[in-house]
Amino acid sequence: MNSNFLDRWERDDADSLAPLSTNQQKFIDRLIDLIKFYKRYNDLENEIHIQSDERFRKINEHHRLCMQLTELVGEILASLNRLDEEYSSVIDKTKSFYSSCDTLLQQQQNLLVAIEAINEKLSYFEDLETMSKKFSSPTMLTLNESLIPLLHRLDECIEFMSTNIDNYLEANKYLIDYRRFQTSALNTIRTHVINTLKQTETQVMPENDTVLTSNESVFTLYYGKFQLNAHRIKTLMQQIENRTKQSETFNQFLNDCHQCYFQIRDSLITPVLTLAMDEMIQTSGRNFCSLIRSSAKLYTHICRDEYQLYFQFFTQVDHSLGEFLDQLCMSLYDKLRPIIIHLEHLESLSEICSLIKFEFIEENLHQDELESFVKAMQQLLQDTQERLVYRCNVHVEKNILNYSPASGDLAYPEKLEMMKSISETLETNNVQNNTNEQEQTSKSSTGVMKRSDSVSSIISSISDISFVRGYHHPSESSRTVSSRAIVDLHGMWYPTVRSSIMCLSKLYRSLDKLTFQGLSQEVLLACIESLESALLQIKQRKGPIDGYLFIIKYLLIIREQITPFQIDTSIKEVYLDFTRTKTAVIDLLQKRENLFSLTTNNALLKLIFESSPQVSEKVIDSQKAVDNKIKEKCEEFIMFSYEYLTADVRNFIVNTKFDFTANQQQPSPTPSEIQLEQLKLKLQESIQSYLDRKESLAKSMSLYLANVETEAIIFKQINNKIQELFEQLSRILQSKFPTFERSDLPGLLTV
Repeated sequence: MNSNFLDRWERDDADSLAPLSTNQQKFIDRLIDLIKFYKRYNDLENEIHIQSDERFRKINEHHRLCMQLTELVGEILASLNRLDEEYSSVIDKTKSFYSSCDTLLQQQQNLLVAIEAINEKLSYFEDLETMSKKFSSPTMLTLNESLIPLLHRLDECIEFMSTNIDNYLEANKYLIDYRRFQTSALNTIRTHVINTLKQTETQVMPENDTVLTSNESVFTLYYGKFQLNAHRIKTLMQQIENRTKQSETFNQFLNDCHQCYFQIRDSLITPVLTLAMDEMIQTSGRNFCSLIRSSAKLYTHICRDEYQLYFQFFTQVDHSLGEFLDQLCMSLYDKLRPIIIHLEHLESLSEICSLIKFEFIEENLHQDELESFVKAMQQLLQDTQERLVYRCNVHVEKNILNYSPASGDLAYPEKLEMMKSISETLETNNVQNNTNEQEQTSKSSTGVMKRSDSVSSIISSISDISFVRGYHHPSESSRTVSSRAIVDLHGMWYPTVRSSIMCLSKLYRSLDKLTFQGLSQEVLLACIESLESALLQIKQRKGPIDGYLFIIKYLLIIREQITPFQIDTSIKEVYLDFTRTKTAVIDLLQKRENLFSLTTNNALLKLIFESSPQVSEKVIDSQKAVDNKIKEKCEEFIMFSYEYLTADVRNFIVNTKFDFTANQQQPSPTPSEIQLEQLKLKLQESIQSYLDRKESLAKSMSLYLANVETEAIIFKQINNKIQELFEQLSRILQSKFPTFERSDLPGLLTV
């Protein structure tokens, strides 16, 4: 019924109960009362629920399951919360446990460190007994390998006790004992080293002096066999060397070892060196440079070997090494000095100075092992230079200042004429033997050469002044001389000039600059003085022209030759000027009446307050002295040449009494033809005499000076003076003889 009712309710036709169809209305009407309706409604509702019960049941089941799941999740969350709380509690407890463990471990570590520190500090005290037993044992030997570690441990104990001497009650006592053990150990090393060195000396020392030889085998024995125990000794000596700053006693131990070592080395080496030097001196003869070179070579080898041998035994440089090498090298000085101070030849002394200065000092100046050798050589160089200066002064006084020339030395111009003839002969032979050279020479300047080239050839023959080879003075670039310049060869120079230049060449490389400058002054001034003396003798023998040309020639040579030496010829000399003292004394003697007057004119007061000598400086310049002397002699020569050339002309003017000034005020009458002819004849003779003398003078100047430029300069000055004279003569002749013309006298046109 219910199903029918539902079907009818859901139907969509006329029989459907909804919406309130007629049938539905009829149906409602049939409902009796409201209770029936509710009942019916409940029934319908139950029917509907019954129809959807399966789905509802499933939903309820799902709901129930969800509720159960919710309860389970809640329980799980509660368990997790409890677990989290328990975990946090466990973590806190674990951290606390770990912290406690760390604290315990740290405390344990601190205790271990404290124990180690206590044990370490205690060991410094406990080692005393051990070391006491070792050092008191008679079996303790220097060669024991435990000695060096024991010394290092002693150093540690001593340092600890010294640092903590105020912290421990018995530290001072332990320190004294440890230092005593250290001193004992180092003393044992000292004794062992000294004994070993003495044993080595006994092994290599020959039995007697007759066995001594200076050959290489002896030196090999003294160095090779001597250093057999060097490594062990060096290791032991290093223990003393490293502790010398700790105590003066240890420093004394080291000095004892050094003293023993150097005494032994001296006893071994000195006899052999003495023997070797004696043999060299005997075999060298007069070859002093070879002797010095050989002996210096020997001592340089010895110094190097001794320096190296020292460091085979020791590690630190000591002043004793320098003193030993100084003493060793002084034996060389003592052997050579007596030989050098008795040498008299400047060449030998100069060569020795150069040899010592350049080969032995400058080449070895910065070598530590040769420092003592250089000192000895410097001292020997000073003695050699002093001897050289002394011999130079003797040479200057004997061979330059007081030189007595022989007749051949003053044979001028004969010597120059002879050299000119030889030069022309040699030149002719050279031209014939070498045509190509002649062609090359003719292209540049036939038969002409530079003075500087001749100087260069001169200097090149002198080994001591080889440094000036090829030198060309700037002012001489244009100077040319004829082939007669061979007269300038130094072998033909005046002896004092040759000696002076040779002396300067020897001194230049041998002396220091200041000494050379001072000595060069004396040499040059003495040379000039000797030339002055020769000038007077040549004037007496041959005449003033040869005398003047002689001194001018050699003054020019001197100036030319000293240029390469780069002499700072200006030096200052300090002296006392007593001029004021002299003046004051004279015033005192002349004005005795005013001795006690209190005025400014009191001579006694002037003597007391104003008469002190003055310290003054005097400048000496030998270069300037040479130049001034050249200028002086050239001026004298020019004046003499002028007077010599124009003597007849001037006599002609004087004899004919031509006073040009007087004739200008009072004109003379016109001369006759006879007077004019006589005048021409006399004047022609005077001019011809002038021309002949001029030609002779030109030949002499060319022969002496051999330099076109110098000749031209001097002739220019002479001609200027002569030109003035002849112009005056011409004016006089034209004034007195209006008909006179220069063409009347052909010789006058050449003036």
